Amino acid sequence: MKRFLLLCILLVIVGLSVFEFLNLEREKKPCFVQEREVVKAVYGSGNVRSKKQVLVKSPVSGYVREIYADEGDRVREGSLLALIESSGLSSKIEALSRKIELLEKRLREGSDFRKRLEAELEVKRVNLINLQRKYTRRKELFKKGVIPEETLEEYERLLKLAHKELDATETKVRDTLLGMEKELEALEREKEALEKELDRYKIRSPVEGIVLKRFVEEGDYMNHLSVKNVMFSVGSEDREVVLKVDEEFSPLIEVGQEVLLRSDAFPDRTFKGFVSSVSLESDTSKRLVEVKVDAQIPSEIPVNSLVEGNVIVEKRKAKVIPVEAVREGYAEVRDGDRWKRLKVRKVYGNYAEVLRVPVGSECLIEEK
Repeated sequence: MKRFLLLCILLVIVGLSVFEFLNLEREKKPCFVQEREVVKAVYGSGNVRSKKQVLVKSPVSGYVREIYADEGDRVREGSLLALIESSGLSSKIEALSRKIELLEKRLREGSDFRKRLEAELEVKRVNLINLQRKYTRRKELFKKGVIPEETLEEYERLLKLAHKELDATETKVRDTLLGMEKELEALEREKEALEKELDRYKIRSPVEGIVLKRFVEEGDYMNHLSVKNVMFSVGSEDREVVLKVDEEFSPLIEVGQEVLLRSDAFPDRTFKGFVSSVSLESDTSKRLVEVKVDAQIPSEIPVNSLVEGNVIVEKRKAKVIPVEAVREGYAEVRDGDRWKRLKVRKVYGNYAEVLRVPVGSECLIEEK
């Protein structure tokens, strides 16, 4: 009886061993250590932007009188985009222009106004010359005793008066012309100031590029103090991509690293670029860091459209096994005649890196 029980127990043990062996053979399949190029990338998403992109605002309040540019138009720096109503200023400038023109006409050499001033001076000069002659004649007659002293004194008084009148007229003419010249300068300064102010009603592009969006229509009222005071968006034709990257991985990113980009506008294409700058400031609310990428982005991709990118932070040759061979951070790899349980170093997509084993070494993938 005891022998029978021992035999049964032995058969059970053998059966279990065979079952376990067969089950092991069924659940595991071989794989091999390979040498492959591994790539480590940091993911980020962001937008396409113009390198120089500005929102054009109105520096003055008023109604939009005319619009000269529309979306898609190419404009130069200083190109006129729109005109704000400024009839009050225009009227003032026109009135000043008429005054300036009149003053310039009067001050011009040979003008009727100058001729009248010269004629008035000439009358005083002729009067002085005539009195000078009469006084000289009366002086000779007085010496001969022909006329009394009172008559000579009267002519002396008239001569002095003529000198004073000539001096006064010369001063008057000089002051009149000087006053007109100063008035002209003041009017010209006032006109120049008004023209500068009027130029603020002419909305111009601050950069050379393309009108990306127009926000206004003719007749709209612009309040230069309002937060909604935006008339146009203008951007340069040079594009760049701005990615938002988790601040945890930002220390891995450096200027010059390769970036692979994808856009919904071209779902079957990948665009290559390079990191041009990494922001030193993180968004405290989202814990994201801004990374700028120089890339040849097709003009068909709209500005501000969504772009996804992978910044290549590491690229090298490594010994790897399929990631399916990894269980709880370890893999079974044959080293010579025996199996080793190796700790996996890093995972790169579908592959995991292993160390201290030669290429071609066998590994095991446990099937589910």
